[in-house]
Amino acid sequence: MHLAAENKKLDKTLKILKKYAEANGWPSQKEWDEYARENNLYSFMGIYYITKLNWETLRQELNIPPRNKTFSRDECIQALKQAAEEYGIFIKRSEYAEWQKNHRDMPTPAQISRRCGGFNKAKELAGLVPSRVLGRTIDDEEIYKALYDCSKDLGKIKFSEAEYLEWRQKQKTERPHIETIRVRLGGFLPEAKKKLDLNTYYAGPQEKYNETNWLPAVIRFIEDALKLENYEKWRQENDGPSLSVLRRFSGGYNDAVKKALIKYIEKK
Repeated sequence: MHLAAENKKLDKTLKILKKYAEANGWPSQKEWDEYARENNLYSFMGIYYITKLNWETLRQELNIPPRNKTFSRDECIQALKQAAEEYGIFIKRSEYAEWQKNHRDMPTPAQISRRCGGFNKAKELAGLVPSRVLGRTIDDEEIYKALYDCSKDLGKIKFSEAEYLEWRQKQKTERPHIETIRVRLGGFLPEAKKKLDLNTYYAGPQEKYNETNWLPAVIRFIEDALKLENYEKWRQENDGPSLSVLRRFSGGYNDAVKKALIKYIEKK
């Protein structure tokens, strides 16, 4: 790029523009003009007057990736998996957003949500544990409708749990998770479908689960089993240590559970 090197202000402007873009993404012309005005730098028109480069060509010359890059669903899932290596399988949307700030070539949380039909759904596709949605209760009517809609879309009344899971992932709106169906309608999906008078067949564990989605299911089981209310019930029935005792000797309920689990695993 043949720039007027003798123009110190231009040189300073381009260096700061590149640094700004690397930290925040390629700015719009308006965004840059406001920043340039506040910091005594060249605006877009000032840069263009000297370099004769339009805004997009300038971005390419400075080797800055486009801000609105389009990501595929697989790329979004891989980005989530990569971030989870740092934050773990319970990674939150806010944690991913923080991670993405240092990985500007990766999709934003909003891009992942749009591409995958929701951030929680993207976590499921990545084999991570979805965050619990507070304040949302799925009623039986929603479950019935989801099963009927799945049957209608598949064009058959005989479908497996694996087929329901695949159908659910393609929906634009959130549909009941298969674990929710099992709990709310009494057991496995075939039993739930019998209540709706739909023909069923049991797909078997190899179809229902794969190498990425079996672990989150087990973790959900552990999470439910170790809820504080379950411990309180057990404590009262078995004269177990109170929460104040756990806080005094272990720092709290969660820390006590972690220590107990470690001892339990070592014992096994």
